[in-house]
Formats: sequence, C-alpha cells, structure tokens
Amino acid sequence: FGQARAFCELGEMYRDYPNIKNMELSERYFLEGAKAGVQKCQRELGYLYKNHFEKHEESVKWLKVAAAQGDVDANYSLGLAYDFGYGVEVDVYRAIDYYEQATKLGSDISPANLGYIYETGKHGTTINNRKALHYYEISAKRNNPQGMNNLATFYRYGIEVQQDLRKAFVLYTNSAKANNEFALNNLANMYLNAEGVQQDYGKAFE
Repeated sequence: FGQARAFCELGEMYRDYPNIKNMELSERYFLEGAKAGVQKCQRELGYLYKNHFEKHEESVKWLKVAAAQGDVDANYSLGLAYDFGYGVEVDVYRAIDYYEQATKLGSDISPANLGYIYETGKHGTTINNRKALHYYEISAKRNNPQGMNNLATFYRYGIEVQQDLRKAFVLYTNSAKANNEFALNNLANMYLNAEGVQQDYGKAFE
C-alpha cells in the first residue's frame, strides 16, 4: 500500500512542479493509486479530470469512489456538482445528501451551503429558516467566513433567533477579517445606519 501512496506523490509532482509538469503522467500515476484504493489519489484524479481535462463524468466517477471511503472534500465537491450542475444534472436532493455527509465529516463550507439552500428555497426546495439557522451555526463554529456572515444576518434581523445586533456585529467582524465581501458590506451598513454601533461614516466608507 505504501507503493500505491507513492503514486499520489508522483501525480502531484507532475501536476504541480513547473519544470516537469506533465498532466498525462500526472493522470497515469493518480490512476494507478486510485485503482489500488488510495483515497487521496481517487480524489485528486477526480479534480484533475474536472479542472484540467474537463472530463466531468470521469471526475464525478472518481469523486464518488473517494466519497464512499469517507473523503470529506470529495463529498463536498459532489455536493457542488449536483448543486450547480458540474458534469451532472442539477439534483438538489443529492446535493443535500453529499453536503450533509461532508458536514458530518467536519467540513466548514458544506453546512453554509446547506443553510443557503434552506434559507432561499434553492432549486424549488421548501424554505426552512430553522434548518438554515442550524447549519449556519455549525459553519460559524467551524470559523467559515460565509457561515459567520449568514448567521450574523439572522441575528441582525431576528430570523429564528432573538435579534442581537451586538452578536451580529461580532460575527460580521470575524467574517470580514477573512475578507468576506458580504460581511465587509454588511459591517459598512451597520456603521452607516448606527445598527448596534455608533454611527461612523469613516468606517462605513473605508
């Protein structure tokens, strides 16, 4: 199995090192490792097919193999694929399934995406702000900028929680530190409109 893992390292070298870059060799070594059951090779082969060769069906095939072995990033990527139609037909319920699995495995972005689906009724799903709040809380606890921003908005407007402008401000601030543009804009508006903070045009227009 150690030799099989070495295939992943070779695949990465031929993919990433400018002086020896060769995507065909990268594919070959990732494929060898993937066939030997190495989860990382399976995931990286899926990414290679998607991002370089644009073989989306092959990408989904290998990501599913990795996901079945409990790979968090592969589960998240499959959630994205079914959410946005990358190489597959949009299927919000499959997207939810993969996002939920990735969330169970520790993903910080998957619960943010789940929250957004439930908050907006994306792809015709039933709006459920209680579920949205649940997933935003998970995402925010894992320090995901989008999760923190979206949870802040729930506290700002009192959606499924008691309105708490101070908590909203703190969450927006933490999200903005990670350069989340939505949080930066939301903070600016709070300063502009004196929402839970002293009005400050200078900070609003920074």
